[in-house]
Amino acid sequence: MLLSVVSQSSTGPKRDRNEDYLGYWQPSDQDERIRRGTVAVIADGLGGLRRGDVASRLAVETALAAFQGADLDTSP
Repeated sequence: MLLSVVSQSSTGPKRDRNEDYLGYWQPSDQDERIRRGTVAVIADGLGGLRRGDVASRLAVETALAAFQGADLDTSP
């Protein structure tokens, strides 16, 4: 099954910009999707702290890379 993703996020009542980050990955090959699965990762940017947008993006990208590089025999 091929999944689609839609996201929505908000700056909240006190922030000028949104620092949240969402990442999503699924293999393009159906057999690999069945074996490996699909993953979505959401990181809160901790608005108000310096470079929260960078931290949330790095957290999501690192998690996705770890998922993609994991041994297929490793339990989720």
